[in-house]
Amino acid sequence: MTDFRDSPLPQGEFFLSASGSVGGIFLQKSFYVDFVTPGAYVGGHLDRCCTRAFACGDIGWQPVTNERSRQTSLYKRIDTIATIENIVLEVSPLRRCCLMLEQMAQWLGKEALPQIPQEIIAKMVGVHPDKIAIAWQLYTNPKHRHIVAKLLRKSNSIPPKPQPTFADTWENC
Repeated sequence: MTDFRDSPLPQGEFFLSASGSVGGIFLQKSFYVDFVTPGAYVGGHLDRCCTRAFACGDIGWQPVTNERSRQTSLYKRIDTIATIENIVLEVSPLRRCCLMLEQMAQWLGKEALPQIPQEIIAKMVGVHPDKIAIAWQLYTNPKHRHIVAKLLRKSNSIPPKPQPTFADTWENC
């Protein structure tokens, strides 16, 4: 079972490691919450305004030892930020909530979702926690799964600019 707990953020530059590829850390900042996936950069100037960190899963810290590992982990972090940004650009708050729940299920596993405070996910997508509660009810009730499926299929109101991933760009260098 994946647990959700306070986690101290180490000083310096690190990348997040997790047993397998499941796990991550939520970084609470003054007005929003960021999420970091395994292999992504954490710390340094990027997270100096972090006020609190919440770990989910069996995570650990690996120091950034050279420029190549710094760049690879930064690109992983930027890819995660871009994924969250595409969700946040969705105009419909309920659809944003459903998209984020679905993305969190992919990153952490569905069994971890009930342990994540609704306020955390709400701050990630810019909605009131009540919207997350409604989306959660739709998401977990088999009778309403067709509504969630329709919300997830619906095209985004603000289409994202087609861009290669940063990892793809890095590989082409």
